[in-house]
Amino acid sequence: MNRHLHLIQGPQGPGKAAYIRKLVAELPGLRLCLDEWMGGLFVPDLTSDCDAVWLAARIARCHDLMWQMAAQSIVAGSAVVMDLGAQADLSEQGLRPRLASFPGGVMFHVADGPPADPWRNVRCQSEPAMGEGATGCSTSLLDEEAAAHAMALLR
Repeated sequence: MNRHLHLIQGPQGPGKAAYIRKLVAELPGLRLCLDEWMGGLFVPDLTSDCDAVWLAARIARCHDLMWQMAAQSIVAGSAVVMDLGAQADLSEQGLRPRLASFPGGVMFHVADGPPADPWRNVRCQSEPAMGEGATGCSTSLLDEEAAAHAMALLR
């Protein structure tokens, strides 16, 4: 029984999403990704008057719920792979309040640096409906790139 929380951190673009999918399949475990939650819950509500305060409040709510789900999953005996977003405070000081009563172990996975074109992977992930060739992306290419970058991810 793997009762670890795997925290993923790093800049946008180095293949974190593909790495997370691979890690979840290997464990297996629950995947919690801030970008997916924000996209599913709040992007439809975006208006021109949405500011940084509006966005920060929603990110904080998502983080709170993600931590609650992670704790429940760990107690149930499942591993959890969590990406709190590129801007999350994953420093010891920022995590201490969350981890003080967390019910399982924590492992950090850190992206060591962006690929040559960090926005290419972001475009590939954000435009899947356009199909292969629209942005020069393919699932196999992304997986190959993620495997190459996995060497830069510390486990």
